[in-house]
Amino acid sequence: MPMKLYYTANSPFARKLRIFVREAQLIDRIEEIKVVTRKPDNPLLHHGPTGRVPALLLADGTLLIESAIICQYLSAFSSLRLRPASASAQAQDMALDGLGLELMDSLSLRAREQLYRDPEERSASMRDYEAARCQRCYDYLETRLPAIHPDQPLSLGAISLAAAMATAEQALLAEDWRPQHPALARWYDDVARRPSLTETAYPGW
Repeated sequence: MPMKLYYTANSPFARKLRIFVREAQLIDRIEEIKVVTRKPDNPLLHHGPTGRVPALLLADGTLLIESAIICQYLSAFSSLRLRPASASAQAQDMALDGLGLELMDSLSLRAREQLYRDPEERSASMRDYEAARCQRCYDYLETRLPAIHPDQPLSLGAISLAAAMATAEQALLAEDWRPQHPALARWYDDVARRPSLTETAYPGW
């Protein structure tokens, strides 16, 4: 019985997992199930209390949540190394991984504000704060991008960054990051051509 990975169409955290299972060559062991979570009959509530994605359901009924935890669990099933070998390079990749997750969080906060709050309920101060946080991340990344090797899997840090930048490309956010960050734009355009990215593309809100 395959493991079941539950995801929503536009969740960057779930997309990170979907990219990961392809880069780790684990897709044949996992059944991907798209769900809608913001409704009373959310199927994930049959397996755990949070109802959130990403969620990995194991054969014994255990439900794993949070992308970092699921990646750690699934890494044991892959023969491929998705972290660099040396301790210093691993630390740098973990730092990049954390930065990608923070970007996803910041972008998702603003997207949810647009999608689920009426205009009069939206927080301009929150939007401006999160936009500034993203801008700092883009500026930082412009000179600290990981190398991409076409014949090797992406590192976990690169996977997180790719999922984050795919979210920044969403029209809903109108994130104008490209003109001031040409190296980051080139990096993302290169990585976006990989099958793990094209097969998991967002349908758009």
